Amino acid sequence: NEIAIEKLAAIQLKLDELKQNAELEAKFKKLVDEGDVSSKALKYEEAIGKYSEALTLKANAEVEKKKTDAENAFNKLKNQKETKEKFDLAMKEGDALLTANKLEEAKAKFTEAIGIDETAQLPKDKIKAIDEKILANKSAKEKEEQFNAAMEAGNSLRSSGKLEDAIAEYKKAEGIDKTKTEPAKKIKEVQDEITALAASKSAEEKAGKFSE
Repeated sequence: NEIAIEKLAAIQLKLDELKQNAELEAKFKKLVDEGDVSSKALKYEEAIGKYSEALTLKANAEVEKKKTDAENAFNKLKNQKETKEKFDLAMKEGDALLTANKLEEAKAKFTEAIGIDETAQLPKDKIKAIDEKILANKSAKEKEEQFNAAMEAGNSLRSSGKLEDAIAEYKKAEGIDKTKTEPAKKIKEVQDEITALAASKSAEEKAGKFSE
Protein backbone atom coordinates (compact mmCIF):
# COMPACT_ATOMS: atom_id res chain seq x y z
CA ASN A 1 0.00 0.00 0.00
CA GLU A 2 2.78 2.41 0.86
CA ILE A 3 4.37 1.72 -2.52
CA ALA A 4 1.05 2.37 -4.20
CA ILE A 5 0.62 5.64 -2.29
CA GLU A 6 4.14 6.73 -3.25
CA LYS A 7 3.45 5.91 -6.91
CA LEU A 8 0.17 7.84 -6.80
CA ALA A 9 1.95 10.82 -5.18
CA ALA A 10 4.64 10.70 -7.87
CA ILE A 11 1.98 10.55 -10.58
CA GLN A 12 0.13 13.50 -9.01
CA LEU A 13 3.36 15.45 -8.77
CA LYS A 14 4.05 14.79 -12.42
CA LEU A 15 0.50 15.78 -13.35
CA ASP A 16 0.85 19.02 -11.36
CA GLU A 17 4.17 19.69 -13.06
CA LEU A 18 2.68 19.07 -16.48
CA LYS A 19 -0.24 21.34 -15.62
CA GLN A 20 2.13 24.09 -14.47
CA ASN A 21 4.19 23.69 -17.62
CA ALA A 22 1.06 23.82 -19.75
CA GLU A 23 -0.11 26.96 -17.94
CA LEU A 24 3.35 28.50 -18.28
CA GLU A 25 3.45 27.59 -21.96
CA ALA A 26 -0.04 29.03 -22.49
CA LYS A 27 0.93 32.25 -20.69
CA PHE A 28 4.20 32.40 -22.66
CA LYS A 29 2.38 31.91 -25.97
CA LYS A 30 -0.26 34.51 -25.04
CA LEU A 31 2.44 37.10 -24.23
CA VAL A 32 4.33 36.37 -27.46
CA ASP A 33 1.11 36.59 -29.52
CA GLU A 34 0.24 39.92 -27.87
CA GLY A 35 3.77 41.12 -28.59
CA ASP A 36 3.38 40.13 -32.25
CA VAL A 37 0.07 42.05 -32.52
CA SER A 38 1.63 45.16 -30.96
CA SER A 39 4.67 44.91 -33.22
CA LYS A 40 2.51 44.67 -36.36
CA ALA A 41 0.58 47.76 -35.14
CA LEU A 42 3.97 49.56 -34.83
CA LYS A 43 3.44 49.76 -31.04
CA TYR A 44 7.02 48.65 -30.48
CA GLU A 45 7.26 49.76 -26.86
CA GLU A 46 4.28 47.55 -25.95
CA ALA A 47 5.73 44.68 -27.98
CA ILE A 48 9.09 44.95 -26.17
CA GLY A 49 7.24 44.78 -22.83
CA LYS A 50 5.33 41.64 -23.87
CA TYR A 51 8.41 39.86 -25.22
CA SER A 52 10.42 40.79 -22.11
CA GLU A 53 7.70 39.40 -19.85
CA ALA A 54 7.53 36.20 -21.90
CA LEU A 55 11.29 35.75 -21.61
CA THR A 56 11.04 35.90 -17.80
CA LEU A 57 8.99 32.72 -18.06
CA LYS A 58 11.49 30.88 -20.23
CA ALA A 59 14.42 31.47 -22.55
CA ASN A 60 13.61 31.40 -26.25
CA ALA A 61 15.94 32.43 -29.08
CA GLU A 62 13.11 33.30 -31.47
CA VAL A 63 11.45 35.60 -28.94
CA GLU A 64 14.84 37.15 -28.12
CA LYS A 65 15.17 38.02 -31.81
CA LYS A 66 11.65 39.44 -31.91
CA LYS A 67 12.47 41.60 -28.92
CA THR A 68 15.72 42.83 -30.53
CA ASP A 69 13.91 43.58 -33.80
CA ALA A 70 11.21 45.50 -31.91
CA GLU A 71 13.87 47.48 -30.01
CA ASN A 72 15.65 48.36 -33.27
CA ALA A 73 12.38 49.37 -34.91
CA PHE A 74 11.40 51.45 -31.85
CA ASN A 75 14.74 53.28 -31.85
CA LYS A 76 14.48 53.91 -35.60
CA LEU A 77 10.95 55.26 -35.22
CA LYS A 78 12.05 57.41 -32.28
CA ASN A 79 14.96 58.80 -34.31
CA GLN A 80 12.65 59.48 -37.26
CA LYS A 81 10.23 61.33 -34.96
CA GLU A 82 13.04 63.41 -33.45
CA THR A 83 14.43 64.11 -36.92
CA LYS A 84 10.98 65.21 -38.17
CA GLU A 85 10.54 67.49 -35.15
CA LYS A 86 13.94 69.11 -35.80
CA PHE A 87 13.17 69.43 -39.51
CA ASP A 88 9.72 70.93 -38.88
CA LEU A 89 11.19 73.42 -36.39
CA ALA A 90 13.89 74.54 -38.84
CA MET A 91 11.25 74.98 -41.57
CA LYS A 92 8.93 76.90 -39.22
CA GLU A 93 11.74 79.25 -38.15
CA GLY A 94 12.81 79.66 -41.78
CA ASP A 95 9.26 80.60 -42.84
CA ALA A 96 9.01 83.14 -40.00
CA LEU A 97 12.30 84.76 -41.07
CA LEU A 98 11.16 84.74 -44.69
CA THR A 99 7.93 86.52 -43.71
CA ALA A 100 10.07 89.10 -41.88
CA ASN A 101 12.09 89.49 -45.13
CA LYS A 102 15.27 88.33 -43.37
CA LEU A 103 16.35 86.44 -46.46
CA GLU A 104 19.90 85.38 -45.53
CA GLU A 105 18.79 84.16 -42.07
CA ALA A 106 15.84 82.32 -43.60
CA LYS A 107 18.17 80.70 -46.15
CA ALA A 108 20.41 79.51 -43.29
CA LYS A 109 17.43 77.84 -41.59
CA PHE A 110 16.30 76.09 -44.79
CA THR A 111 19.90 74.94 -45.32
CA GLU A 112 19.79 73.54 -41.77
CA ALA A 113 16.57 71.68 -42.69
CA ILE A 114 18.32 70.11 -45.70
CA GLY A 115 21.12 68.99 -43.38
CA ILE A 116 18.49 67.21 -41.27
CA ASP A 117 16.69 65.64 -44.24
CA GLU A 118 18.58 65.71 -47.55
CA THR A 119 15.66 64.07 -49.40
CA ALA A 120 13.23 66.92 -48.62
CA GLN A 121 12.47 69.05 -51.69
CA LEU A 122 10.60 71.90 -49.96
CA PRO A 123 13.61 73.60 -48.30
CA LYS A 124 15.52 73.36 -51.61
CA ASP A 125 12.63 75.11 -53.37
CA LYS A 126 12.54 77.76 -50.63
CA ILE A 127 16.28 78.43 -51.01
CA LYS A 128 15.92 78.71 -54.80
CA ALA A 129 13.12 81.27 -54.35
CA ILE A 130 15.22 83.20 -51.80
CA ASP A 131 18.24 83.26 -54.13
CA GLU A 132 16.02 84.64 -56.90
CA LYS A 133 14.63 87.28 -54.54
CA ILE A 134 18.13 88.26 -53.33
CA LEU A 135 19.24 88.61 -56.96
CA ALA A 136 16.14 90.66 -57.80
CA ASN A 137 16.75 92.89 -54.76
CA LYS A 138 20.37 93.33 -55.77
CA SER A 139 19.32 94.25 -59.31
CA ALA A 140 16.70 96.66 -57.95
CA LYS A 141 19.28 98.27 -55.66
CA GLU A 142 21.79 98.61 -58.49
CA LYS A 143 19.05 100.02 -60.72
CA GLU A 144 18.11 102.56 -58.04
CA GLU A 145 21.77 103.56 -57.59
CA GLN A 146 22.20 104.02 -61.35
CA PHE A 147 18.97 106.04 -61.52
CA ASN A 148 20.01 108.30 -58.63
CA ALA A 149 23.48 108.79 -60.15
CA ALA A 150 21.98 109.86 -63.49
CA MET A 151 19.54 112.24 -61.77
CA GLU A 152 22.32 113.76 -59.64
CA ALA A 153 24.50 114.19 -62.74
CA GLY A 154 21.58 115.88 -64.52
CA ASN A 155 21.00 118.23 -61.61
CA SER A 156 24.70 119.09 -61.43
CA LEU A 157 24.90 119.80 -65.18
CA ARG A 158 21.75 121.89 -65.01
CA SER A 159 23.23 123.96 -62.19
CA SER A 160 26.36 124.46 -64.32
CA GLY A 161 24.23 125.72 -67.19
CA LYS A 162 24.94 122.68 -69.36
CA LEU A 163 21.29 122.22 -70.15
CA GLU A 164 21.50 119.88 -73.16
CA ASP A 165 23.88 117.59 -71.24
CA ALA A 166 21.51 117.72 -68.26
CA ILE A 167 18.63 116.58 -70.52
CA ALA A 168 20.79 113.68 -71.76
CA GLU A 169 21.34 112.53 -68.13
CA TYR A 170 17.65 112.86 -67.28
CA LYS A 171 16.81 110.78 -70.36
CA LYS A 172 19.36 108.23 -69.21
CA ALA A 173 17.62 108.09 -65.81
CA GLU A 174 14.26 107.74 -67.59
CA GLY A 175 15.62 104.74 -69.51
CA ILE A 176 16.88 103.09 -66.32
CA ASP A 177 13.52 103.28 -64.54
CA LYS A 178 10.48 103.99 -66.67
CA THR A 179 8.18 103.92 -63.63
CA LYS A 180 9.65 107.16 -62.27
CA THR A 181 8.00 110.43 -63.38
CA GLU A 182 10.73 112.74 -62.05
CA PRO A 183 13.03 112.55 -65.13
CA ALA A 184 10.24 113.60 -67.54
CA LYS A 185 9.37 116.49 -65.21
CA LYS A 186 13.01 117.61 -65.11
CA ILE A 187 13.36 117.31 -68.91
CA LYS A 188 10.30 119.54 -69.42
CA GLU A 189 11.64 122.09 -66.93
CA VAL A 190 15.03 122.23 -68.68
CA GLN A 191 13.43 122.39 -72.13
CA ASP A 192 11.27 125.28 -70.92
CA GLU A 193 14.42 126.86 -69.54
CA ILE A 194 16.18 126.46 -72.92
CA THR A 195 13.14 127.95 -74.71
CA ALA A 196 13.07 130.87 -72.28
CA LEU A 197 16.77 131.51 -72.73
CA ALA A 198 16.43 131.36 -76.53
CA ALA A 199 13.52 133.80 -76.41
CA SER A 200 15.48 136.10 -74.14
CA LYS A 201 18.50 135.98 -76.42
CA SER A 202 16.33 136.67 -79.47
CA ALA A 203 14.75 139.61 -77.72
CA GLU A 204 18.17 140.99 -76.79
CA GLU A 205 19.38 140.63 -80.36
CA LYS A 206 16.31 142.47 -81.70
CA ALA A 207 16.75 145.17 -79.10
CA GLY A 208 20.39 145.50 -80.17
CA LYS A 209 19.41 145.96 -83.81
CA PHE A 210 16.85 148.62 -82.95
CA SER A 211 19.38 150.52 -80.87
CA GLU A 212 21.69 150.67 -83.87
